[in-house]
Amino acid sequence: MDQKIEYAYYGSLIMVSLLAIQFLLGIYINLYVAFPPVFSNSFGMGFRTGFGMGIGMMPYFSIVMHITLAFLILFASFIMLFLSLRINNKNLIIESFVSFFFVLIAGLSGFLFLFNENNIYSFMMAVSFVLVFLLQFMYVFELSKIKS
Repeated sequence: MDQKIEYAYYGSLIMVSLLAIQFLLGIYINLYVAFPPVFSNSFGMGFRTGFGMGIGMMPYFSIVMHITLAFLILFASFIMLFLSLRINNKNLIIESFVSFFFVLIAGLSGFLFLFNENNIYSFMMAVSFVLVFLLQFMYVFELSKIKS
């Protein structure tokens, strides 16, 4: 197997694993983590208490892990896009670009959800997850066609 294809295959497996952990952590946060009320600062912008460093951060460790995994997934999807460009297969490039796009949509939705807890952002994260997850399986299928 070509080394680039092998890297892409293992990268896709890593992406699927990270996505599965991210989804389970997101469900946990959605069901069990209560966000503190929004307060306004002197500039009229909302912010949440309890996100400071130290002991006040402990109840929000799952949120911090969710955000950290989001950055890892974003980085991994960028690497997958780069690998697809190196393999120079049109279908792989399209699948990895669309996957990267929906990872960005999920991240932006998560960021916006932190500030207003609007359910549409949670829904957008879930839909983006499903699409990226399916795209990774399509990616592996396309790699198997190239390999043979």
